[in-house]
Amino acid sequence: MSSNTSDDDQTRIITPVSVCMALALIATAMRFASRRVKHISLLTSDYLSIIGLLCACVVSSVTILQTYFGLGLHVDRVSMPNIRKILLTTFLGEISYSIGFTFIKLSILALYRHIFPTRFIKVSSVVLGTFILMWGISGVLVIIFSCQPIIFSCQPIHGFWDSTTRTKCVDSKWFFIGNSIPNIIADVILLLLPMRDIWKLQLHLRSKIAVSLIFLLGSFVIIASGLRLKSMLSMNEADMTWSYVGIALWSAVEIDLGVVSCCLPVLRPMLAWLIPEAIKNKRAQEFYPLQNN
Repeated sequence: MSSNTSDDDQTRIITPVSVCMALALIATAMRFASRRVKHISLLTSDYLSIIGLLCACVVSSVTILQTYFGLGLHVDRVSMPNIRKILLTTFLGEISYSIGFTFIKLSILALYRHIFPTRFIKVSSVVLGTFILMWGISGVLVIIFSCQPIIFSCQPIHGFWDSTTRTKCVDSKWFFIGNSIPNIIADVILLLLPMRDIWKLQLHLRSKIAVSLIFLLGSFVIIASGLRLKSMLSMNEADMTWSYVGIALWSAVEIDLGVVSCCLPVLRPMLAWLIPEAIKNKRAQEFYPLQNN
């Protein structure tokens, strides 16, 4: 394979991933600072968000680390040992991504149940939460058992990153695509789920719009998911270290923004700045959990 030796896509990865990981850390820190300032006990959604943050940090750190192994360069410029390292860290990143997003979405559902204790939200969150949990578990299992050896091996999964072992593996490209589409659909449902109850709040129209926008900021996650899916469709496995850049980048950005979006509704300073009159509203206190716990 011939390639332009000046081609280098590594800077495209490091800066945005570092910034998004920092935003996820800051948002989570503000989340817990808000709880502490208001002397509020931690809720189930808070604990779930911690796991989501840890997994997001793993995904982002792995993505940055992969650039030192050669991600962002054409494959003919990367040594075989480094290609194996990229595949091994990809394996770790994929598992962390699946686990992390499962907990992030469950954290959001737990927050919905706390903010809107209506029958609609309770039933919907159980149904959607069950799907998210089962889909997350199945995704992790497929990743772990994606490579089965043709000959006996003491480590059945190591064929994922060791091309010298004769294995029969799941087509990673189509697994990514098949896994992404249901996730995007679940994200859209998750995003729209609280809108019905938000618009029943006794708030001014301007305040309802502002509250809705707080929740709809999660749409940036869906945009990142779409860009990730687009990158998957154009992936060239023959030049994996170059064509995988988009997938790695948007996977890290997506999960980091997922952490941010699950924290935003809990950040009282932001809500008070956007709709200060809503904070004083008695019915709004039912909307905003930090006020009445």
